[in-house]
Formats: sequence, structure tokens, C-alpha cells
Amino acid sequence: MDNNINFDYIWTVYQKEKQTNKLTLVQKQFYSDIEEFVKNADKSTLEGQAAISNAIQTVNLIVAARKKKIIIYAAYSKPLPQPIPEEERNFYNDLLSVIKNYGIKNPDGKPEDGTRKMLKVLISVPEITLPSGNRIGPLEKDQLVEIEDEDDMKYLENNKVCARP
Repeated sequence: MDNNINFDYIWTVYQKEKQTNKLTLVQKQFYSDIEEFVKNADKSTLEGQAAISNAIQTVNLIVAARKKKIIIYAAYSKPLPQPIPEEERNFYNDLLSVIKNYGIKNPDGKPEDGTRKMLKVLISVPEITLPSGNRIGPLEKDQLVEIEDEDDMKYLENNKVCARP
């Protein structure tokens, strides 16, 4: 345990965390040090109990702020700053796994494999209802459109409304 862990240190970490949209650097053993601090704090006095309660509330605020930031890092596949506590690295890796497994797109709109299902519009048309029930349009000639459903793509190609670029 780092002997410098006390309520003032926890409060300072919280204040730094609030001031930026980036993850602030904390020690790799930050959470285990906090746990040790709470476990070894003097619980025999009212003042000690209040200090523990304040520390726990502040740590919960730190965790909430850091979780939000880690979610954003994962959504944009941005690497985490180092050093990072193992608990946060595991959370980040779990999020990346969920994003990859459920095919959530990257911020540039491309699926994880880097491809996009794009078609080039051959003729101008008003709104069309596709086989999937989705509506598309109005479409202008030479416009590129992204179509998610494979059957919708085939429908547009077979009816000579669109073609693969």
C-alpha cells in the first residue's frame, strides 16, 4: 500500500478527474490502495467513520467518472493512457469485446472488417419501401447510399435502381 493514500489524496484525484475529458493518470494499484486505506482506517471514532464514508463516496464519484471516459475510449477504439489500473483495463477490454462481437460500427461508419455496403444510384427516384420494410429516398442519380440488408441491396440492383460502385 502507498502510505500517501489519505482523504486529501482521494479528493485531489477526484478534482483532477472532473477537470478533463481524458483519463487522468493514477497508480496501477489505485483501487487496492484505496481498499487498504479504508480497511486500515480508524473506525472507532465518529470522525474516523465520517472520513471512511467521505472517502467511499468520493471513490464512487471517481469510478463513475472514469467508467464514462473508458466507455468513450472503447467506443472510439482509442488506447488507454498508461499506467492504468487492472480493473479499468479489464473493463475496457470487455467493452471492446462487446463492440466487436455485436458488430457495432466504428466512428467512421465502417464495420469492424473495414467494409461498407455501398451502392451507387443509377436513376433518380422518390422514396422506396424495401423488402426489409425500411424506406429509402428520395435518391438522386450518382448518389452513394449505404444499405445494411443484403436482400435490400439485391432488390435495388435487380430493379436497376442501384449498382455496386
